[in-house]
Amino acid sequence: MGWSDLTAPDIADTLAALRELPGGDRLVSLRHQVQSEPDPEWLLRTDVRRGLAAVADAGLVYDLVVQPHQLPAAARVAALLPGLTFVLDHAGKPR
Repeated sequence: MGWSDLTAPDIADTLAALRELPGGDRLVSLRHQVQSEPDPEWLLRTDVRRGLAAVADAGLVYDLVVQPHQLPAAARVAALLPGLTFVLDHAGKPR
């Protein structure tokens, strides 16, 4: 698992570079602490969706680290990006 700024304009290049590093062949997923984002719809932002599409194009999985109030946006973005596999970490951190 790794991290990269999903909102960066060069996210696709960054992911390719990570895969080329020693051990990059073992990179299988990316994670962002969405739970720390103040906007409950952060995952639906255009720049974030573009980054998530780059994750899919790189053949990686995206780990969702969200809280219950962010689950609706997570479900919507998953529907918008059917080519990306999402893993819901910690069961969405129920109360």
